[in-house]
Amino acid sequence: MENEKKLPPLSEKMRGALGFLQANEGAFFCADIAAALGLEQKSLSPVLTALVKRGLLETSTGEREVENKKGEKKVNTYKMYALTEEGRATNIEA
Repeated sequence: MENEKKLPPLSEKMRGALGFLQANEGAFFCADIAAALGLEQKSLSPVLTALVKRGLLETSTGEREVENKKGEKKVNTYKMYALTEEGRATNIEA
């Protein structure tokens, strides 16, 4: 397939996110993945989006209770990320 675009190699953050998800079963919020990797959520969100576009992750939604600065609690809906079969099979060492 000559017209098929070759994707650039996985970045360090992509490999980190995939490694976390390969080691932990289930779907996770971006904030949880970022915290586990010692990254800021805003720097990881575009990385997760890129992995979804590559077909390595899939999204769903989940609810989480949050507290605002006034101490008021409410439930928000956020994206959750989980591995696809291709994501499970991806060698992050390559």
